[in-house]
Amino acid sequence: NNPFDDFSSKFLPVLRTSGKAYLSFQTLTTKALALVQELVVLRDNFFEFTFAGKGGELVTELGKIRDVLDDLLSESARLISSTAELKNLAPIDLGFYLPLRSQALEFQSFLNFLISWLNSPTNRHLAFFLQNPSEIRPSGGFIGSFAELTLKDGTVKNIQVYDINDVDRELELKVVPPKPVQAIATRWKAADANWFFDFQDSALKVLEFMEASKFYTRNSVVFDGAIGVSSRVVGDVLSVIGPVTLKNGKLIDANNFLIEIQKQIELGRETNLPYPKGILQELAPKVVEGLLGLTPEQKQKIFSLAEEWIHEKDLMFYFKNPEFQKFLESYNLAGRLYKLPQNFMGDYLALV
Repeated sequence: NNPFDDFSSKFLPVLRTSGKAYLSFQTLTTKALALVQELVVLRDNFFEFTFAGKGGELVTELGKIRDVLDDLLSESARLISSTAELKNLAPIDLGFYLPLRSQALEFQSFLNFLISWLNSPTNRHLAFFLQNPSEIRPSGGFIGSFAELTLKDGTVKNIQVYDINDVDRELELKVVPPKPVQAIATRWKAADANWFFDFQDSALKVLEFMEASKFYTRNSVVFDGAIGVSSRVVGDVLSVIGPVTLKNGKLIDANNFLIEIQKQIELGRETNLPYPKGILQELAPKVVEGLLGLTPEQKQKIFSLAEEWIHEKDLMFYFKNPEFQKFLESYNLAGRLYKLPQNFMGDYLALV
């Protein structure tokens, strides 16, 4: 046999494949850098997109990220196909890469749902549970107040802060509460429904009572999900944006906001103000205004703090859509119970 023919038949196809693989790898690297750049654009403009009436730009940016991710996944599939033919020449371990591809596919599915959700022609409603740890509850604190966010076309159209009692006063359901709650209440209502350590269970129950109340049924309002926010989150945000001045001249900052809010609420109740929690309604738009005026360094600080909030369960998310919720759980954003490994032998202590 001619040695040259042997070489041609066995190695030239592999060399051609390796050239394709190299080009595919170059393209993959370029797409990965493009994805990072688009994510930076989203991070740097997130508050403006969300609160400054630029929802269309938010949806457009999410679409760009999805398109780059689609290209990235397609190119990665070509690279895997090419490298499979190279294994005869050199050992190539794709074990490190396959989990990344799986995460990218999850992110792709999440983006498809999110873009569709934001593009809905109808209003979307989210409940921000303001959990007060001064009154202990399993999910993080008593929900004395909550903020209702109304979104349309990717933009927050309205933020309204309510007392949880506003909902419960118009709740006609008669539900027997869990036995330990019976010591403080004969009827189970939204105020005491965050009874579960697992945030999904608590959020689902609170929303169930809220949506059954005439406070929301009269306008057929249904919530898409809920976000649990601890007092630490509000304090950290104030520490970044700086003090906020109320109409009465009172300065609210990271150190005094919880105490001052409680004082104002008690004073309002003592003086029979029609809405003793009006201080929260006044504070909310001022915080949003502060977020819109952040410098790049301050934005970076907020996102760094957000990682801590999520880790410490000061910020937790629940969405009714199963695919959305699955994505949140995969990144520990949902405040779910810790899942013990299958081979774990021992006990689990949860301090509630």
